[in-house]
Amino acid sequence: MATFRTDRVEIRQLKYFVRIVDLGSLSKAAAHLYVAQPALSKQVAALEAELKLALLVRSPRGIAPTDAGIAFYRQAQSILRQLGRIPDELRSADAT
Repeated sequence: MATFRTDRVEIRQLKYFVRIVDLGSLSKAAAHLYVAQPALSKQVAALEAELKLALLVRSPRGIAPTDAGIAFYRQAQSILRQLGRIPDELRSADAT
């Protein structure tokens, strides 16, 4: 089983990966994220190298997640939702 250090996976990579899967296209994701497509491709390649897994299947019709990519996508979505809730939780804690 492949192991990886989570301190090497960046929040930015999670956001990029989720947007790529959501849009099914590197070029559409790059435009939406205001990132050059080669830079976005490089981030995905770095993520796949870190995880030692292929996360996306590239074809002329677009991008599709592998089975590992689907699992990673679900986890990335969960992490990003949790991060998004932090400000509200801090405000709630400060109000008490």
